[in-house]
Amino acid sequence: MIRLAVLRPTATRLVFLVEWFLFMLLALLRGELETGKQILVASYPLAFFYFVACALALLSEHTQQLARGWRPLVLALGLTGVDQLTKSLIVASIPYQASVPVIEGWLHLAHARNAQGSWVLSTLNSRGMGTVLLMIAVPSILLFSVFCHRYYVSTQRKSLWADVAFVGLFAGCMSWVCDMYFRGHIVDSIVLPGVLAADLKDLFVTIGAAAFCAEALDNPDVSLRPRGWRTDGQDLIQLAARVADFSIQEVRGLRRVFMKLLGKGPEECG
Repeated sequence: MIRLAVLRPTATRLVFLVEWFLFMLLALLRGELETGKQILVASYPLAFFYFVACALALLSEHTQQLARGWRPLVLALGLTGVDQLTKSLIVASIPYQASVPVIEGWLHLAHARNAQGSWVLSTLNSRGMGTVLLMIAVPSILLFSVFCHRYYVSTQRKSLWADVAFVGLFAGCMSWVCDMYFRGHIVDSIVLPGVLAADLKDLFVTIGAAAFCAEALDNPDVSLRPRGWRTDGQDLIQLAARVADFSIQEVRGLRRVFMKLLGKGPEECG
């Protein structure tokens, strides 16, 4: 029997509710949730995110890592593939702008399109320029995030929260890149009637961002208090230098592995 204590609210669990709560608050202020039914439909995902947080908290008590080595990257790419496969199936089976009720009035599968790229950008009314800038920046950020995660779990501490943060954010952003580059829009398939349309990518990003915050709260070595702009700036520069040096070593290590697989000698590996 699962201990009821696992459902006890803590900072690391409640942080999983923040993004969706802010979305609901913004929608209320803008008058987009006008009826009691809409508010109820918008509210029940809070339970979903909280149970995800509780499940991860329970898992973190038994393991420090989601996966070892480069496996988190493989898992993130696998989730990207699941999202893209799901969208292909939706496009093939549900006509554009049509929906299929899963729970009538509460949860539908649909074939919708989002030109902005995510429900966050849509909510903020982000226009084309923001999307273009993201299309330029996100691929570089994805590559950088791989080495940042490797640096953190290799030199700082192994953490389930850090792994979940990387996997969720990488998978969500990578799926966004695939959609925007190859489709020119996002295929939204999860519809909360009268509230919004989303996709698996949005779930990945929301959970990943929450896990990132949970790691900051859970790591006793992370201080959230500023020590002064000069000191914090120097620490940030030193951290960037260490990550860059670690990344170079990782790339060299990967190059040696690939050369070995290709049958090259040590002198050819450089």
